[in-house]
Amino acid sequence: MKTSTFQIQLNTDAFERSASGSIVGPVWVTLGDAQYPELGWSDFPVVVLGWWLDELASLSQRSESAVFRFMDGPFRFTAQRDGETAQLLRITAETSGSAEAVVVGVPLGTLNVAIEAAGRVVAAECRRRGWSSRDVEGLASRLGPLH
Repeated sequence: MKTSTFQIQLNTDAFERSASGSIVGPVWVTLGDAQYPELGWSDFPVVVLGWWLDELASLSQRSESAVFRFMDGPFRFTAQRDGETAQLLRITAETSGSAEAVVVGVPLGTLNVAIEAAGRVVAAECRRRGWSSRDVEGLASRLGPLH
């Protein structure tokens, strides 16, 4: 299987915090030349990246697979371990009971670096803005010391 690029895209300038403390902003994945769920997708980056770090830890501990979910919508991608490569299954739509899927290979190291780096960027941005919550603290604790 041919390997593909994997990047997590963020726009921290557009992050907003609601009165309830939820942090919302653009977070999406670039998989090869495709944007998933879509270019500029807005979601809950602190919560989503916390979930993804948990899944990444599970996958790194020799779990066979992991599910990386977005909070808004039915969007997710799964990773199936294949040696040092993760076969990512990108679910592109779940309407009318059917799903369109695309499978690509991504080196596990690439997946690790992208998710951890995005988590650090989001945690640092929250710290810079003085935003604190259980979700922010949970994200930061999954990452270890922030520099």
